[in-house]
Amino acid sequence: MSRVLVLGGGGREHALCHHLQEHGHDVWCSPGNAGIEKTVPCPAPDRAGHHGVVGLARSLEVDFVLVGPEQPLVDGVADALADAGVACFGPSQAAATLEGSKAFMKDVCRAAGADTARFDVCATIEEARAALDAFGPGERVVIKADGLCGGKGVTIADNVAAARAVLDEYFGVGGPARFGDAGQTVVIESFLVGEELSVLGVCDGARALLLPVARDHKQLFDGGQGPNTGGMGAVAPLGPDDGIDAAFMARVQRDVFAPVLAEMSRRGAPYRGLLYAGLMWDRGTGRLAIVEFNVRFGDPEAQAVLFGLEQDLTETLLAVARGGDVDENLTLTCRPTCAVVVASAGYPGPAETGKALSVPPVGGDDAVFYAGVKAGAQGLVSSGGRVLACCARREDMRAAVEAAYALERQVTLDDKQVRRDIGASLL
Repeated sequence: MSRVLVLGGGGREHALCHHLQEHGHDVWCSPGNAGIEKTVPCPAPDRAGHHGVVGLARSLEVDFVLVGPEQPLVDGVADALADAGVACFGPSQAAATLEGSKAFMKDVCRAAGADTARFDVCATIEEARAALDAFGPGERVVIKADGLCGGKGVTIADNVAAARAVLDEYFGVGGPARFGDAGQTVVIESFLVGEELSVLGVCDGARALLLPVARDHKQLFDGGQGPNTGGMGAVAPLGPDDGIDAAFMARVQRDVFAPVLAEMSRRGAPYRGLLYAGLMWDRGTGRLAIVEFNVRFGDPEAQAVLFGLEQDLTETLLAVARGGDVDENLTLTCRPTCAVVVASAGYPGPAETGKALSVPPVGGDDAVFYAGVKAGAQGLVSSGGRVLACCARREDMRAAVEAAYALERQVTLDDKQVRRDIGASLL
C-alpha cells in the first residue's frame, strides 16, 4: 500500500484519487475541491508555491506526489520536489515544455520524424496573415495559441476569411488579446481529417507503457460542432472492432512515442511521467498524425480510462517517480466506460457560477467526478465551466453510455450544458 499526494483540484484529480482509493492506497488531494473532499482529505499547504507542496508532502510522509494539472509542471514543481528528495510522478520543467509551448512540440515532432500537420509558427500578426497565403480560400485552418490556455486555445476556422478574424482576436487587433500573452505566438496548421484518438503513456524516459485508447469529444455541441472546450466527455477503450488492435498499438509505440522520447532525451530533457498523445487517424489513407501532446493525464480521458482500468497503476507510477523503468509489455485492460461532462451555461466562455447543484448518490460501477464545484450555504454549487463528469463502467459500451446518461439526467444544475452524443461513434 502506498501513500500518495495528488496535486490539483479538478475532475482528473478526483479520478486519480478514486483509482488510488479503489486499490487500497492512502491518498490526499491538494487543494482538491468541495466534491473531492467528501471522500478524500484535502489539506492546504502552509505556504504558497513549490515550497508549500514540498512541505505538505513531507508532513504527510507520502511515498510520492502525483501531479494532475499542467501548470504546476510547466512551472517546475517536479524539479522542486526532486531537489528536496521527494519522489514525484510528473515530467521536469524542461520536458513539460512539450505542452507549455505548441511551437516547441511541433519542432520536436519535426526533429523526431513524427508525423504531424503542416504548420507555421508566427510571432506577429503580419507573419500569421502571410502564413494564410498557403491555404486555399475555402480550406479549413487550425489556429493554436502557443501557450497554456486551459484547453481552450485551439480554434478551427472554416475558411481563410474566418481565420483572419480569429487571428485578430488572438493578437488583440481592435481589442484585448483573447488569450493574453499565451496567444502572442501562434501555430497555424492544416486541418487533419480522420478519427480522434487519445493515447496515454506512462514514460520512463526511454519507454512507454500505453494505457487503453480513449476518445475525447472536444467541441461543445453534438456532431463535433461549436467551439473547442477542454472536453465534453470521453469513452474507453477503443478495441479491435474500432481498428485498435495489437498491431495498431505497436505502430503508436514505433511512430509516436519512441521517436519523441528519443528526441527529448537527445535534447537533454528525458521525459518521465504521463505523456498524452492526441492523434488523428485517417483509415482511408492510413495516416496517423500527432495533433497534440499533453504532459499529464487527459481530462476527461482520465475519468474514463482510470475508472475502467482493471489493474492497479499505482506501483508503476511509483516506480517511475523513483527513477525506475516501466514494463512496456505489461497488459492493461479497461472495462467499457463512458464519462459525460456536465458544464455550466456560458462555457467555454465566461461561465455562470454559484448555481445550486444536486447529485444522486453513487457507488460501485457508477461515479461522479467533481471539477468546478465549491461549498455553498445549502450544499455544493458550481464554481467553474466544467462542473463534473458522470461516469459508468459496464460489460459493453452501449450499456456504459446509457448508464452514464441515466446518471447525468439525475444531476440538477440550472441551464446545464451536456453533449448527447458521447460514445455514439462506437455504438
